[in-house]
Amino acid sequence: METTDAEFRHATLAEPLTERLPLRTVTPARIGRFRHVLASPLTLVPVVVLALALRLYGVNWDAGQHLHPDERWITLVTTTRVMPEWPPARWSDLLDPDHSPLNTRTDYRTGQPKDDFSYGSLPLFVTKAVAGIVTVATHIPWTDYDHVMYVGRALSALLDVGTLLIVYALARRYAAWAGTVAAFLLAVSVEHIQLAH
Repeated sequence: METTDAEFRHATLAEPLTERLPLRTVTPARIGRFRHVLASPLTLVPVVVLALALRLYGVNWDAGQHLHPDERWITLVTTTRVMPEWPPARWSDLLDPDHSPLNTRTDYRTGQPKDDFSYGSLPLFVTKAVAGIVTVATHIPWTDYDHVMYVGRALSALLDVGTLLIVYALARRYAAWAGTVAAFLLAVSVEHIQLAH
């Protein structure tokens, strides 16, 4: 006996969904295997690679135009106030806050205070030092106004991935699989990605 299209459609729709599409049921054994995979420290490697890729993608988002006002100001202070002349004329000036090329809150030439910089100095020192090392290695002037911001953005991305590793370690104290889940959630967090740029 041959069935018509209408009878075939009716018979197909009358079957329970589980018979038409074999569903894999979630069993405690499958959950246990999934948690076991997530508990492996090796699963952190792709999460870190993903996080680093998302944070370094589009690092030149402003095409070198210095569009972010805070970043532009920090770049200006880094290039003009943090060790602009090295080595210093007198080494004793490093310990004199009014004339030190390390003090971002004074004009080292005149000793006059400048109250226009309200950020901490350590990120500027680290950025300038890394830019200097990269300049020596590549012979590209990474310490100038047009390049130092890229060094800062790359350092920001690396430090944000460091935060991801700290979150992973803290969450593993709760459960081994929770570390990977927490690290992944932080890796794809839009706010972290934006602020790392």
